[in-house]
Amino acid sequence: MNAEQKNLRYISTNGQTDPALNLALEEYTLRHFPPENDYLLLYVNQPSVIIGKHQNVAEEVNLPFCAQQNIPILRRISGGGAVYHDSGCLNFSFITAHTLKNFNVYTNFLQPILKILYNQNLPAKTDDYNNLTLHGKKISGNAQFTSAGRLISHGTLLFSANLVNLKESLHLNPAVSFESRSTKSRRASVTNLCSQLDSQNCGIPFFQPQLLEHLFAGGIREFPLTESDYNAIRQLADEKYRDWDWNFGRSPDSILRKTVRINGHSIRLMLRLQKGIIKQAQIEGDADFSDFAAVLCDQKYDYSTLKSFLSLRPGSLPGSLEQILTLLF
Repeated sequence: MNAEQKNLRYISTNGQTDPALNLALEEYTLRHFPPENDYLLLYVNQPSVIIGKHQNVAEEVNLPFCAQQNIPILRRISGGGAVYHDSGCLNFSFITAHTLKNFNVYTNFLQPILKILYNQNLPAKTDDYNNLTLHGKKISGNAQFTSAGRLISHGTLLFSANLVNLKESLHLNPAVSFESRSTKSRRASVTNLCSQLDSQNCGIPFFQPQLLEHLFAGGIREFPLTESDYNAIRQLADEKYRDWDWNFGRSPDSILRKTVRINGHSIRLMLRLQKGIIKQAQIEGDADFSDFAAVLCDQKYDYSTLKSFLSLRPGSLPGSLEQILTLLF
């Protein structure tokens, strides 16, 4: 991927910040646009958490925090770990032919970004996990996906992200343990690029034009979307990327264990989750809680869903709603 590549086309998102639509646009580009071209997407998402295709939502995301902050959780089609997006993150996506030279070789796609950062006195570099780091802290995570001879290589750059929300949305409760075969995120210290510069010439509005100029030295070659494309992308977003079964139900089966002290009792919880649904629940340490476990079976393991469900049963709860949710999450 370089500035001399004549078949690269830029697809503008026109400022669209809906993560479901932007993920759908990536997949639609991969599967439907002419394969003789390569494509570049640059976009910013509203606050959201994007998990890898093979991850378990419950293991990767602080579900109570995301529910309380109205941060949606979406699953992408590529592997890798969970990431947080907001208006301070620039997402880049290259869609190309799948060849032995570019599969699992991220430097081809990251080199233009590294060069521009270096020109701003930001000596970023790649690490062993295909991240970009700056002074030992992560500024970009990357992943790839291949299908039918095509490849997506995409990632995110932290410029001025809300690092408190990033940390909290991906914070794992140390009292909870899981057994599963899911892909685990690699936890790393992160930093914003703009925190490393005193200059005002830092940020997405400053960086994005430079990247486009570098990749399209002879002028941007844009690939326009038709109304038919827009309709198909919206349909894909609605039917897949807003769908609970895709975002939560695709989680690998797992067993969750947790111990919490409630009203002087040590309460031990075990949940067996299949496709995001509680299929078996055991609660030990208090007779009332033990009897209550059966109520949880066949419910979606989703903070908002369970909170609504339990709110309708106040008289049957062995403790306060807050206590029950603390036990479950």
